[in-house]
Amino acid sequence: MNKSLVLTVIVAIAVVTLSISAYAEDVSVQMAALQQKAEAVQSQMNEAKQQCGASLDSQMKSLTTSIENLVKQRVQLGAQITQLESQVEALKSNAVASCGRQMKQYDNEMANIKQQMASLAAQKDAEAAQKAQAAQKAEAAQKAEANTKIAPLQTGQLPPKTR
Repeated sequence: MNKSLVLTVIVAIAVVTLSISAYAEDVSVQMAALQQKAEAVQSQMNEAKQQCGASLDSQMKSLTTSIENLVKQRVQLGAQITQLESQVEALKSNAVASCGRQMKQYDNEMANIKQQMASLAAQKDAEAAQKAQAAQKAEAAQKAEANTKIAPLQTGQLPPKTR
């Protein structure tokens, strides 16, 4: 029985060894398949990272370019605003100066008109005074002539004949 027991043990060990060997081969096939899946997933992850990174870089470049352009435009607009503000100030000062010159011209013209009016009033007063003086002289002459006509009559003398 010893021999049959040894032979049974050997056969049992062979069966166990073959079973373990078959199981090990099955596990290594599964491990190889899982390893391939892991490599495929890792490859997909790397590709996704590159795509996301490239997409992000592209979007970042686009946005950075837009920001730089807007900053340039803001600087240009600031310069244009400053230029327009200086033009407004220049227009204001020119308008004030022009109005000042015009008002000075009107003031000079008004002073000239007042002077002419005063001169005409003085001339009118002088003419009126001359007329009054002439009227007084004429009246005095008439009175003197009337007195010369009346005086001879009162004294009995006849007035001279007029031709």
